[in-house]
Amino acid sequence: MSKIYKRNPDFVYRDIAGESVLVPIRNKAGDMENIYVLNEVASRAWGLFDGKNSAAKVLDVIAREFDVEIDKARADLKDFISQCLLLGFIS
Repeated sequence: MSKIYKRNPDFVYRDIAGESVLVPIRNKAGDMENIYVLNEVASRAWGLFDGKNSAAKVLDVIAREFDVEIDKARADLKDFISQCLLLGFIS
């Protein structure tokens, strides 16, 4: 959890009609299959991937703000980070 992640600038975050979405700005931006909806926790984590916060810091914020047990938050955050890396949202 010591790694630091940074958002990929090829994706923009938008709040549209109460939904938090990631939209690619290159390659198939109009393709609905490439628009990703984030839940509240994922949206908060996305905002913290600023190239300065470690994953441990993101974990601490998520666990505290969403009042979730640290082990559950860690497992969920690891899954989210893995998905983000796979899809190229973060590096």
